[in-house]
Amino acid sequence: MRQPVNSTDIANAAKVSTMTVSRFFNSPDKLSAETYARIAETVERFGYVQNHTAKAFFRGESRTVGLVVPNITNPFVTTVVRGAEDAAQAAGYMIFIGNSDGDSEKEQTYVSNLLGRRVDGMLVIPAESGSRALQTLALHETPTVLIDRPLGTLPFDAVRADSYDGARLLAAHLLERVVPPLVKASSRKPRIVFIGGVSGAHPTEERIRGLEDVLGPSDIQLDIACESYSEAAGIEQVHRLRAQGPLADILIAANNVVALGILKALAALGEQRLLASFDSLSEDLCGLFEPFIAVVHQDAYAIGHMACRQLLKRIDNPDTPHTEHVLPMQLGVATRGSPSA
Repeated sequence: MRQPVNSTDIANAAKVSTMTVSRFFNSPDKLSAETYARIAETVERFGYVQNHTAKAFFRGESRTVGLVVPNITNPFVTTVVRGAEDAAQAAGYMIFIGNSDGDSEKEQTYVSNLLGRRVDGMLVIPAESGSRALQTLALHETPTVLIDRPLGTLPFDAVRADSYDGARLLAAHLLERVVPPLVKASSRKPRIVFIGGVSGAHPTEERIRGLEDVLGPSDIQLDIACESYSEAAGIEQVHRLRAQGPLADILIAANNVVALGILKALAALGEQRLLASFDSLSEDLCGLFEPFIAVVHQDAYAIGHMACRQLLKRIDNPDTPHTEHVLPMQLGVATRGSPSA
């Protein structure tokens, strides 16, 4: 392996001082056009890459942040990452991403490794509340922002969507526009089942609570079938519920990945049910399944972008009070397949 080129090599080749090379990268406006062009040509010719680890050691900052998520393939998470990355890049930071698969031990490994690389702060969608990884971040007093989780007892900031209010919006829509035609057609109140999500996880519990608070007074049966936020959970729960008897009239998916699993299971069973979901689905996907009645949308990009901006503020101002930003959810109503359309 070729010995890496250093700033002294560039300075010697360009016939300038190492301080001038440093100015080329950090304060280029202080150089003459001729000197800048000469150093730029030399950097290009040698393929020189700055040693950011050394810079971090001397400056006490790395201009990097860590981001640990449970499942990078989840569309919500992917969009959160994009929002965070755009905010970081705009501020001159780079993001290191770790995928924990919702496993607390794997999450801890990523956090330990990222702290060892001297990241300036952490963004985390935790595998579970109060995990060892979060305790480690608190112990090291690492600037940290929780994503999709509430402000808790640990010294972190938080950015999340209002899952409770989103669920209330969905339940109110069902009562006003969807339930009456079903009652008229069958002379009975419909059954509703919430499928997917992780029992005990804040977004899941808030969505269930919001649905129950609105549907409960109307005496409409709401069943809960939690397992995970995966496509497999949607498939398995639909088959399990069908094996126990007729499926509920309305199925509510905990997120768009679970909704996809529900769609596949219903297609395999040759059945149709009214379906609603948290998180956005593509128009093409909704069009494949006519009885798609509503989607509760959370702006994942805005959540990621805001979380990263909050983290950068925390890095610059470590002693300010910790804050929680709660973004509203929006209800999107299907224009086809709804009994009220």
